[in-house]
Amino acid sequence: MSKKKRNIIIVLLILIFVIITIILSNKIANNDAKNIENENSSGIIDVPYSETVIETSPDFIADRKFETLDIENVQLVESGGLIMFRADFTNNTEVPTSREDVKITLLDANGSVIDEIYGLLLSVQPKETTQLSIPSYNSESKNAKNFKIEKFEPTQDNNAEEKQEQ
Repeated sequence: MSKKKRNIIIVLLILIFVIITIILSNKIANNDAKNIENENSSGIIDVPYSETVIETSPDFIADRKFETLDIENVQLVESGGLIMFRADFTNNTEVPTSREDVKITLLDANGSVIDEIYGLLLSVQPKETTQLSIPSYNSESKNAKNFKIEKFEPTQDNNAEEKQEQ
Protein backbone atom coordinates (compact mmCIF):
# COMPACT_ATOMS: atom_id res chain seq x y z
CA MET A 1 0.00 0.00 0.00
CA SER A 2 1.38 3.35 -0.96
CA LYS A 3 1.87 6.19 1.49
CA LYS A 4 -0.73 8.21 -0.39
CA LYS A 5 -3.46 5.55 0.06
CA ARG A 6 -2.53 5.06 3.68
CA ASN A 7 -2.79 8.82 4.38
CA ILE A 8 -6.18 8.96 2.64
CA ILE A 9 -7.45 6.05 4.77
CA ILE A 10 -6.19 7.74 7.96
CA VAL A 11 -7.89 11.03 7.03
CA LEU A 12 -11.14 9.17 6.21
CA LEU A 13 -11.03 7.34 9.55
CA ILE A 14 -10.48 10.62 11.40
CA LEU A 15 -13.41 12.22 9.51
CA ILE A 16 -15.68 9.26 10.29
CA PHE A 17 -14.66 9.46 13.98
CA VAL A 18 -15.40 13.21 14.11
CA ILE A 19 -18.79 12.77 12.38
CA ILE A 20 -19.80 9.95 14.74
CA THR A 21 -18.73 12.04 17.77
CA ILE A 22 -20.81 15.00 16.58
CA ILE A 23 -23.87 12.83 15.93
CA LEU A 24 -23.63 11.17 19.36
CA SER A 25 -23.17 14.46 21.22
CA ASN A 26 -26.22 15.94 19.42
CA LYS A 27 -28.31 12.88 20.36
CA ILE A 28 -27.28 13.21 24.02
CA ALA A 29 -28.10 16.94 24.01
CA ASN A 30 -31.49 16.28 22.39
CA ASN A 31 -32.30 13.57 24.95
CA ASP A 32 -31.41 15.92 27.81
CA ALA A 33 -33.65 18.63 26.32
CA LYS A 34 -36.51 16.12 25.92
CA ASN A 35 -36.10 14.97 29.53
CA ILE A 36 -36.29 18.57 30.74
CA GLU A 37 -39.37 19.16 28.56
CA ASN A 38 -41.02 16.02 29.93
CA GLU A 39 -40.31 17.06 33.52
CA ASN A 40 -41.76 20.52 32.91
CA SER A 41 -44.84 19.22 31.09
CA SER A 42 -45.53 16.68 33.83
CA GLY A 43 -46.05 19.53 36.30
CA ILE A 44 -43.13 18.57 38.53
CA ILE A 45 -41.42 21.65 39.90
CA ASP A 46 -38.13 21.30 41.70
CA VAL A 47 -38.44 23.52 44.78
CA PRO A 48 -35.51 23.55 47.19
CA TYR A 49 -37.91 23.83 50.13
CA SER A 50 -41.59 24.37 50.67
CA GLU A 51 -43.51 26.48 53.13
CA THR A 52 -46.76 25.82 54.91
CA VAL A 53 -48.81 28.63 56.42
CA ILE A 54 -49.74 27.29 59.84
CA GLU A 55 -51.68 30.10 61.47
CA THR A 56 -54.63 31.89 59.94
CA SER A 57 -56.73 32.72 63.00
CA PRO A 58 -58.32 36.19 62.75
CA ASP A 59 -56.50 37.46 65.86
CA PHE A 60 -53.13 36.42 64.49
CA ILE A 61 -53.45 37.76 60.94
CA ALA A 62 -55.34 40.96 61.82
CA ASP A 63 -53.74 44.18 60.60
CA ARG A 64 -52.32 46.32 63.41
CA LYS A 65 -49.88 49.15 64.09
CA PHE A 66 -46.40 49.32 65.55
CA GLU A 67 -45.65 52.94 66.38
CA THR A 68 -46.28 54.72 63.04
CA LEU A 69 -46.01 51.58 60.88
CA ASP A 70 -48.95 49.55 59.59
CA ILE A 71 -48.49 45.78 60.03
CA GLU A 72 -50.11 43.67 57.31
CA ASN A 73 -49.86 40.21 55.71
CA VAL A 74 -48.94 38.58 59.00
CA GLN A 75 -48.02 34.92 58.63
CA LEU A 76 -46.69 32.11 60.73
CA VAL A 77 -45.10 29.59 58.36
CA GLU A 78 -43.25 26.34 58.75
CA SER A 79 -40.34 25.72 56.43
CA GLY A 80 -38.03 22.77 56.81
CA GLY A 81 -39.09 22.26 60.40
CA LEU A 82 -38.40 25.89 61.32
CA ILE A 83 -41.24 28.21 62.39
CA MET A 84 -41.04 31.72 60.87
CA PHE A 85 -42.98 34.83 61.89
CA ARG A 86 -43.39 37.06 58.85
CA ALA A 87 -45.12 40.43 58.39
CA ASP A 88 -45.06 43.49 56.13
CA PHE A 89 -44.43 46.87 57.76
CA THR A 90 -45.62 49.90 55.77
CA ASN A 91 -44.69 53.50 56.49
CA ASN A 92 -47.71 55.61 55.49
CA THR A 93 -46.21 58.79 56.92
CA GLU A 94 -44.00 61.42 55.29
CA VAL A 95 -41.04 60.72 57.60
CA PRO A 96 -38.61 57.77 57.45
CA THR A 97 -38.56 55.54 60.50
CA SER A 98 -35.42 54.55 62.38
CA ARG A 99 -34.26 50.97 62.86
CA GLU A 100 -35.80 49.29 65.85
CA ASP A 101 -35.00 46.16 67.81
CA VAL A 102 -38.32 44.41 68.32
CA LYS A 103 -39.64 41.61 70.47
CA ILE A 104 -42.48 39.47 69.16
CA THR A 105 -44.31 37.57 71.88
CA LEU A 106 -46.20 34.57 70.49
CA LEU A 107 -49.32 33.77 72.50
CA ASP A 108 -51.55 30.70 72.72
CA ALA A 109 -55.37 30.74 72.64
CA ASN A 110 -55.48 31.65 76.36
CA GLY A 111 -53.04 34.54 75.97
CA SER A 112 -50.17 32.67 77.62
CA VAL A 113 -46.67 33.19 76.28
CA ILE A 114 -45.39 30.42 74.01
CA ASP A 115 -42.18 32.10 72.87
CA GLU A 116 -40.45 35.45 72.61
CA ILE A 117 -38.51 36.09 69.42
CA TYR A 118 -36.31 39.05 68.61
CA GLY A 119 -35.55 40.83 65.37
CA LEU A 120 -34.31 44.01 63.80
CA LEU A 121 -36.85 46.12 61.93
CA LEU A 122 -34.89 48.19 59.42
CA SER A 123 -35.62 51.83 58.64
CA VAL A 124 -38.65 52.25 56.37
CA GLN A 125 -38.85 55.17 53.96
CA PRO A 126 -42.13 57.09 53.51
CA LYS A 127 -44.75 55.20 51.49
CA GLU A 128 -42.59 52.07 51.40
CA THR A 129 -42.94 48.57 52.83
CA THR A 130 -40.39 46.19 54.31
CA GLN A 131 -40.84 42.58 55.41
CA LEU A 132 -39.72 41.31 58.79
CA SER A 133 -38.97 37.58 59.09
CA ILE A 134 -37.93 36.12 62.43
CA PRO A 135 -37.34 32.42 63.13
CA SER A 136 -38.57 30.66 66.23
CA TYR A 137 -36.66 27.61 67.38
CA ASN A 138 -39.46 26.53 69.72
CA SER A 139 -41.61 23.83 68.08
CA GLU A 140 -44.58 24.96 70.20
CA SER A 141 -44.60 28.29 68.33
CA LYS A 142 -46.72 26.68 65.64
CA ASN A 143 -49.59 26.72 68.18
CA ALA A 144 -49.56 30.53 68.44
CA LYS A 145 -52.99 32.16 68.04
CA ASN A 146 -51.95 35.78 68.60
CA PHE A 147 -48.88 37.93 69.12
CA LYS A 148 -47.68 41.17 70.67
CA ILE A 149 -44.97 43.38 69.24
CA GLU A 150 -42.94 45.88 71.22
CA LYS A 151 -39.66 47.77 71.17
CA PHE A 152 -36.78 45.90 72.67
CA GLU A 153 -33.74 47.63 74.14
CA PRO A 154 -30.81 45.20 74.12
CA THR A 155 -28.71 45.56 77.25
CA GLN A 156 -25.69 43.74 78.55
CA ASP A 157 -27.98 41.88 80.96
CA ASN A 158 -30.01 40.54 78.03
CA ASN A 159 -26.84 39.42 76.24
CA ALA A 160 -25.59 37.68 79.40
CA GLU A 161 -28.89 35.78 79.71
CA GLU A 162 -28.67 34.67 76.06
CA LYS A 163 -25.11 33.41 76.58
CA GLN A 164 -26.18 31.43 79.67
CA GLU A 165 -29.02 29.80 77.72
CA GLN A 166 -26.62 28.64 75.01
